Amino acid sequence: MSSVSATRAATLEALRRRLRRLEPQEPAFLQSEATGLAGLKASPGELIDLRPRAYFDTPAAFSFLAALASAAARESTGPVLWCRRASDPASDFGNLHPHGLTRFGLDAGRVILATARDAAGVLWAMEEGAQSRGLAVVLGEPGQGGAYGLTASRRLKLAAKESGAALFVLRAFADAEPTAARRRWGVAAAPGPPRPWRGAAGLPALGAPRWMVVEERGRGQDGAAREVEWDEQALCFREPQPMADRTAGADRPQKKRRAG
Repeated sequence: MSSVSATRAATLEALRRRLRRLEPQEPAFLQSEATGLAGLKASPGELIDLRPRAYFDTPAAFSFLAALASAAARESTGPVLWCRRASDPASDFGNLHPHGLTRFGLDAGRVILATARDAAGVLWAMEEGAQSRGLAVVLGEPGQGGAYGLTASRRLKLAAKESGAALFVLRAFADAEPTAARRRWGVAAAPGPPRPWRGAAGLPALGAPRWMVVEERGRGQDGAAREVEWDEQALCFREPQPMADRTAGADRPQKKRRAG
């Protein structure tokens, strides 16, 4: 085979691999029990709590919630109900944006945004939505305060059990009140992979979203942590590859310090 034919064959194979990555993969959890990604999947009618590990992990937890909504929405053709406060004085991380949702494969036209004056209104909207059988998933952000506790979570859990809708509640980082949710995850931002392309200013492009998810309460895995990455081309969760700079740093010889 000539060098030109070999180059052409390699180029075609690279294009085929890229096209395969662009095709949506089902399910969004890659059917991988070994990596633990399947443990992120919500069962029909399940209530799951999410909480940022620290205050500045709130945007990371918010993006993880959007990825979970995108993954759960694949199980149904119904709309996604997102309930949040119109203005939360304890939060200053902004509002939903269509382009941000699209990054996680969640069509903004499929999202029904319900805004309420306070946490009680958010929980009421969630319960009403959970009782509907036409929704794919119900998300809620009640914010800080004691409105979301055992009583409210039990009502949500009963409503979800009857309709089969998956429910996710994003709590404030300092909210540690007990709830009826059988699974509770702590979410923190994790360093993303570097991208080879650099702009005019020499800065790398944004890497794939990556999170550290800690099982604060779950199926016998309390305290277990896993690093999770979102594949923006295949629109699915995946187990991240080791970062190149970590490997390089591990193999780099250490300089000896001079005594004195």
